[in-house]
Amino acid sequence: MKFNKNYIKTVLAQALYQGLTPRKFGLTCAFGVVFGIFPVFGVTTLLCFAAAVAFRLNIPIIQLVNYLVAPLQLILIIPFIKAGTYLFELTPFPYSADQLLSMFRNDLWLLARETGLA
Repeated sequence: MKFNKNYIKTVLAQALYQGLTPRKFGLTCAFGVVFGIFPVFGVTTLLCFAAAVAFRLNIPIIQLVNYLVAPLQLILIIPFIKAGTYLFELTPFPYSADQLLSMFRNDLWLLARETGLA
């Protein structure tokens, strides 16, 4: 049996979309995006998996969407922190971007301790 590019694409497409209706596909992508930008690193994979199991969604597709929006999660982390400090009337984050970069270069554990609560 020959494994050419089209054969592999066909097999993967059949595996991903097997029994998937357009409604379920849209719901899967929506959950992947919403949980993928959740502002706590390392939790999004578990959240997407739990949502896929709870709502009987396609796990590979929801994880793919989750990983595709990971850069968006990084971009939105500062606005999420600012929104949280405003909504919950907390003191603003005390470090500037330059200070955070300096802490990252010099003492990673200090950075983790200081920014962990944020």
